[in-house]
Amino acid sequence: LGVHPVQMDESGQRSVRVEDYLPAADLIRRHHQDIVAIGEVGLDFQPRITSRPEDKDSQREVLRHQVELAKEFNLPLNVHSRSAGRPTIQFLLELGAKDVLLHAFDGRASVAKQAVEAGYFFSIPPSVSRSDQTQRLLATLPLEQIVLETDSP
Repeated sequence: LGVHPVQMDESGQRSVRVEDYLPAADLIRRHHQDIVAIGEVGLDFQPRITSRPEDKDSQREVLRHQVELAKEFNLPLNVHSRSAGRPTIQFLLELGAKDVLLHAFDGRASVAKQAVEAGYFFSIPPSVSRSDQTQRLLATLPLEQIVLETDSP
């Protein structure tokens, strides 16, 4: 259970705001013993989602709260990082996040190195078959830190 960095409203897709997170935080606090992970949470810096600097700030703030909840209740994190691999990993490390799955990670191998060293896991999207960059990433990841994709077609 978690709040995704991309939300929908009457105008279409937009960046998550703290007020989107608050009802979920209450639910997580009340039912943490029944929850197996916090996710899918993270950062999504696609220009159409984060057209203003405050959109990125808002996503970071919501992610910070969710990492704190994961730490408080000793729950793993399922983390989204579209167009934000490096900032997501750096932020998670700054926050001291543990037990992290970088969901559908398609960032660069050089970016993934710190996450590998922190013991983070990676799920690789089905696009690996069409992406030279993702294939290069996959070749550098330790097999024991790769998991099957959970929402592939």
